[in-house]
Amino acid sequence: FPNKPLPLQVQFRPDMPRSPIPGLNVLSSCLSWIQKFSRTYQALFNSKTLLASIFQAQTEQSPVFHPQSLLSKQVTDG
Repeated sequence: FPNKPLPLQVQFRPDMPRSPIPGLNVLSSCLSWIQKFSRTYQALFNSKTLLASIFQAQTEQSPVFHPQSLLSKQVTDG
């Protein structure tokens, strides 16, 4: 292995310690990115109003039967 850091590695996370196998660095940086993404995703979906609006859009767009849509319809119809 050359002592020079790999371009891919620098591109992903320069602060990361260099591992003997370049693939491992890329993999772990990808994992950390996924963790960051999932946190943002969760934060977005913590909002109940957003979830409800997405739900409504989904049930209106898709002709596929959803048991959840039936439940929400029962609630709105009274």
